[in-house]
Amino acid sequence: MSKLSRVPVMHPLEPLQTYVSRLAAANGASSAAQFGRHMNFNVRRRVESSAALKRISQITGFDEATLGGHYLSYDGRSFVKFAEIRMLGRNVHWTSPRFCPRCIESDLRTGVGDWELRPHIRISWLANHNEVCAEHATPIFTSSVA
Repeated sequence: MSKLSRVPVMHPLEPLQTYVSRLAAANGASSAAQFGRHMNFNVRRRVESSAALKRISQITGFDEATLGGHYLSYDGRSFVKFAEIRMLGRNVHWTSPRFCPRCIESDLRTGVGDWELRPHIRISWLANHNEVCAEHATPIFTSSVA
C-alpha cells in the first residue's frame, strides 16, 4: 500500500502513540486500535514492534528512525523515555487527559483542515509534577474523565 493522502504533521514533542491516534482520526477511523487492525499493525497501549514502525513508515512516508524517535517507551526498569527525556513511570500521568487550553486553541486555529484539527499531545503535559504550560504560563488542565 502507498502513502495515505491524509498524513498530519508530526510535532517535535508529540509521542508516537498519540500521533497514531491523530492519524487514525484524520483518515476516518473511530479509534487507533480500529485503524491499526485495518492498516495491519498492532496498537494497544503502545506500538509494540519494529514491524508496526515499518508499517506506519510505509503509510505516512516518515522514516522509521523518525518514528522511533517519537516513541514513548519503558527502559526496562521504572523509567519512561521519550527522545532524550527520561521520567520515572510513576511521575507520568496515564489515567486521564492533561492539556493546556491555550495550546489546544492554537492547534485548532492553525490546523490545515477539518481532518487536521485534532490537537496533539505534548510530552510535557504528561509529567505529574508539571502544572504550568511552559509556552503559555497557563495552568495545565487535568480532566476528571478517565
